[in-house]
Amino acid sequence: MPLSELMAAENKQDYCNASAQWVTRESVKAGALYQHNFISNLDEIPDLDYDCIDLEAYHLNPTIKAYTSIGDRTNYITYMGSRGCPFHCTFCAAHTVHGRKMRSFSIERIERELFDLCERYSPNTLVIEDDMFLWDKDWAKSVLKIAQKLNLVCFFPNALALYALDRPMLEELYRTGVRQLTLAVESGSARVLKEVMKKPLKLSITNRVVEDCRDLGIYTDCNIIIGMPGETLRDIDDTREFLRSLDANWYRINVATPLAGSEMYINAVKNGQIKGDIRMAGYKKCVVETKDFTPAQIEAVAYDINLEMNFLRNSDLKYGNYERALETFSNVLLLRNDHALAMYKVIECKNLMGKFDESEALARRLDEMIQASPFWTRYFQEHGLEVASC
Repeated sequence: MPLSELMAAENKQDYCNASAQWVTRESVKAGALYQHNFISNLDEIPDLDYDCIDLEAYHLNPTIKAYTSIGDRTNYITYMGSRGCPFHCTFCAAHTVHGRKMRSFSIERIERELFDLCERYSPNTLVIEDDMFLWDKDWAKSVLKIAQKLNLVCFFPNALALYALDRPMLEELYRTGVRQLTLAVESGSARVLKEVMKKPLKLSITNRVVEDCRDLGIYTDCNIIIGMPGETLRDIDDTREFLRSLDANWYRINVATPLAGSEMYINAVKNGQIKGDIRMAGYKKCVVETKDFTPAQIEAVAYDINLEMNFLRNSDLKYGNYERALETFSNVLLLRNDHALAMYKVIECKNLMGKFDESEALARRLDEMIQASPFWTRYFQEHGLEVASC
């Protein structure tokens, strides 16, 4: 709406200076307050025109290609049918973009638009980009039914809210071809979820969702955040202990990053807890320091939890899914060809699959990796991992 008003304005500079939707030097000097003017009825937005982009180039998106659960990752369309999020998670800044009030396309609009897109581009996968897709379960199920009718496999790059993933919803997702879900677990500490993150989630729901997904054959990828101001190292130990009970397929152990506009950012700035360049954080580098931890401590424990949960305690290996485990560890080596623990697990998978002739040469390469790295030398010694036994 701000852009359309700007284009229609007779004097564009005067419009920007007077509008609360645009930030200009003059408005900042005048102390003006910025505010949104959202479109309440999203059906007023014109239909998406995919001719504005080069779809073949768009399909090179590395984010989508990273998900092995999607068979054909070169023939998809992205879609966002709703805006907003009513929750107040302190680490999130989505409300600064789309607001807290939920707004959505009507089901009639979505069905018509997706039908037209399928007629024109013949996609086989629908990538749903909504921040809060499960805001209304009846609406969400209707969207999934449309996808089923159009023979579209649905994929969700954003984490889905666990509270809404009851068994019927998971079964509906499975019928829509969903074989992988990112779960917004965030923490394994009940105290951190309630008091620090202000996230309304009971840990028992997480256990149930992961079990149901495993039973249905849906791969689970859990988002975890550690290093929040107000969190302690003891809380992080509680999270690690909880994750040991989950048996999810993979865990993304993220370092809390203060996003501009989030409550975490506002409080961290006010309390002088920002240490370093926020722009370099990227959920891996810690830029927050409190009385409870240093950035170095958070980065070290995040990586250690990652190695324990995704490699030493890998659930695919535990449940005999050796092919999938092998693919996962091989993908890690494509990103980090010096990752000795990934190589160790590749060799373990091949041995469990009876491919002993292939693992011998890899064992020599693993030995070279360990010898070349003080970190891996120490790690293998501390955990009693021996090349000859993998």
